[in-house]
Parts: sequence; C-alpha cells; structure tokens
Amino acid sequence: MKKKYIFTKAKRKEAVARCVLEYPGKGIVRYNKMLVDTIQNKFLRELIKEPLYLAGDLAKKVNIRVKVKGGGVSGQIQ
Repeated sequence: MKKKYIFTKAKRKEAVARCVLEYPGKGIVRYNKMLVDTIQNKFLRELIKEPLYLAGDLAKKVNIRVKVKGGGVSGQIQ
C-alpha cells in the first residue's frame, strides 16, 4: 500500500511546530526526533499522549513526527 502523508504547522506563543502524519504506520510518535515515551517529565508526556488516547485504535495506525522550535519546553508541548 502506498504511504500517504499530511503536513501541517501550528504556533503557540513563541513556539512553532511542524507535524507530519504518515499512514499507514505503526503508532510511532516522535517529538524533535525523540520517542515521546522517552520524555522525562510525566505530566508533559501525558499532555502529548492525551489526543492519542482519544483517537483510540486510529493512533496505532499512523506515525507522527513533530519538530518544534522556539519558546520554552512547556510552550512547545502545549
């Protein structure tokens, strides 16, 4: 099956995020080239994962890559 991609970007305070959603995928989520599960702060990690919980099984069928520049850590994740 041919892969499909969705590209988008967003801004929060001074942080600018660029996101790539890849379908089909294996449910891998990366934030600035790191796996989300390796983020030390549990609150921030769960803040990122919250929409994935709501998406249910669909989140396990896509790969998500997010690159964020600018702002602080909390502003980047929000």
